Amino acid sequence: MTNRELENVALDLESFSRHAGRSTITTDDVLLLARRNGDLHNIIKDFVDKEKAAKAKGKSK
Repeated sequence: MTNRELENVALDLESFSRHAGRSTITTDDVLLLARRNGDLHNIIKDFVDKEKAAKAKGKSK
């Protein structure tokens, strides 16, 4: 059962990236996948925003 769910997640992520014309799955695809679970979406969004801010801060040095 768990394997089936993970297969579905992988297929959805692949479909989202292909639909966007990309061959690589990005955080945008993961956020799109989590859109129906508001709490999970917020947790992932906060994490992504913090990582982007830290990366930008590191580049500005």
